[in-house]
Amino acid sequence: METMIILALTDTQVDASIFLLAFLFSSFAGVASVLRSKQEICVKTILSAFLNSGFAGLAVCLVWYLQYRQNIYFLLGICVLIGLGGPASVEFILAIFRKTIESQSSLSNPKFDNTDYPNSNPKEEKTNEKSNPI
Repeated sequence: METMIILALTDTQVDASIFLLAFLFSSFAGVASVLRSKQEICVKTILSAFLNSGFAGLAVCLVWYLQYRQNIYFLLGICVLIGLGGPASVEFILAIFRKTIESQSSLSNPKFDNTDYPNSNPKEEKTNEKSNPI
């Protein structure tokens, strides 16, 4: 007679394993998203996508865990979707920050632009003065 060994996991171990799975699933989804894109692939890019997507998926799992505790597969699926969109959302946020920094630097250090004034060319002004001697 064979005896079956059943591992009895406590609630905290089950919760921790679900959180770990949410982190891993969303991390791998984020790495897959970066690999599918046309970005240059280096260790920094992969590590960034892994951690950003993983922590985004973990945050969603932590927030929604009590509400969807009975439907873990749905919760893990949402974490995968968050992981897929993680690198794209980070790039979008970085692009917004870059634009605001560039606009602030251009406001603090403006360059004179002659395109706003129609008669801003000094050579044209001199020729107009010579042709109209009043």
